[in-house]
Amino acid sequence: MRPHLGLQPRHSPCAEPVTHRLADAEGTQAPVCDGHAIAAREEVVGGRIEPL
Repeated sequence: MRPHLGLQPRHSPCAEPVTHRLADAEGTQAPVCDGHAIAAREEVVGGRIEPL
């Protein structure tokens, strides 16, 4: 699996494996790890988090 950027692209790539797809209310999608998926549940409004 490839590293991902987490929720904010200005950060260094996350070393954890990609396990979920995060989609915001506008349809923008990003691959995320388990940790970032858990954190996104607290922050994303109107989007969805899908396991791969």
